[in-house]
Amino acid sequence: MADWPAEVYDIPMAEASLDARGQAYAKYKADLPYKLGSMRLVHSSSASMAIESFKLVLVPVWMTELSFGGREHLILINGQIYTSTDGGTNWTARESNRRWMWVASSADGLRLAAVVNGGQIYTSSDGGTNWLARESSRNWWSIASSADGKKLAAGVDGGQVYTSMDGGTNWTARDSSRFWRSIASSADGSKLVAAASSQLLLSLDGGTNWSPRESSRNWSAVMMPRERSHSP
Repeated sequence: MADWPAEVYDIPMAEASLDARGQAYAKYKADLPYKLGSMRLVHSSSASMAIESFKLVLVPVWMTELSFGGREHLILINGQIYTSTDGGTNWTARESNRRWMWVASSADGLRLAAVVNGGQIYTSSDGGTNWLARESSRNWWSIASSADGKKLAAGVDGGQVYTSMDGGTNWTARDSSRFWRSIASSADGSKLVAAASSQLLLSLDGGTNWSPRESSRNWSAVMMPRERSHSP
């Protein structure tokens, strides 16, 4: 693999840690009035807040191009999935060598779901130590997860999008055959957005129905912020 370009994180891990700190602080600051009952005038500060660790999941990808039929085709070569529980300092290889394309995680990092191009969907409930093969062998390309890891949506390259309401045990085919390049999910899994066949698609019912958004472009990736919820 010498001299082959490798995919790297879009955001440096140091920036990701600061962003995670800001999100955690904002969440718990918003929750304080509900947790303290009748108290309303509360002063809070993040000056003494410390991040002990955070979890990362890495899918190694090496890329090259192959000329065939007068066109250049992108070739992806994968190895194993690697997990880290100390912010990326140390990594542990998991599962087998496969064409891993995408991995999704629950908010606590325990429930993971990953797709293999030309293989199956794999799920883990222990942070990546053990994996179970799910669904059938397809050209899986993308996957998204709700915050609790129970609602999943996975897209096939040149096929349909599939949704699961039970953490990956059972799957239902949705929408039409497209090139599902990227999928993102809201925290509760009810809202999904996808980049598929040069079109942005939105679902407000967990993937049952999809409607096109924006214009046709070479969309390759989407994201959706996790909304905050409050318990009275």
